Amino acid sequence: HTARPSCGSSSFFCSKLTIFAGMALIDPALLGITVTVIAVAVVSVVIASARIQTLTRASQEAVGRVAAGVERALSAIRTVRATGATERESDRLEADAESAYDLGVEIARLGAILWPVSGLAIQGAFLAVLGVGGYRVAAGTLPVADLITFILFLFMMLMPLGQAFSAITTVRSALGSLAPAGTVYSTGGAAATRVDAA
Repeated sequence: HTARPSCGSSSFFCSKLTIFAGMALIDPALLGITVTVIAVAVVSVVIASARIQTLTRASQEAVGRVAAGVERALSAIRTVRATGATERESDRLEADAESAYDLGVEIARLGAILWPVSGLAIQGAFLAVLGVGGYRVAAGTLPVADLITFILFLFMMLMPLGQAFSAITTVRSALGSLAPAGTVYSTGGAAATRVDAA
């Protein structure tokens, strides 16, 4: 039996690496332009998605405060009314609800900004390559066939970019939602340890 290349389990990455190598062989300068545009888009998405993770955690905590406040007020409704604390509890719940709402709006706003980033990255890279490549073709330093091949490779490279950006945002949002649950779990585990020790 003849040995086969070890790309079976990672054919996607092997194909992208092959495309990358082909683009480098055709024109390293155009490849540098492409990598620069993609790098700017990736950095923007990573920074914004980190902000989404922070806001998601804060939103979950605000929703938790609202739920805990409602449960506390309802379970001690007689005490709240007897002590004249109805307005204070109402104001506290309203402030927590407004905080959760504002955080949700901010998360939606960032998400709406991130969705077009992948499209802008693809279009920006295409326009940059087309502009510089067209100029070099007109100057006679780059054959038309090489430019067309490079553009085809470019689209093959950039098409999964939108899915990657969406995955980054989804994972960051999930991590933000998971953080409060992890805090509760660790707090409960510590409390159970103290009870067992007592």
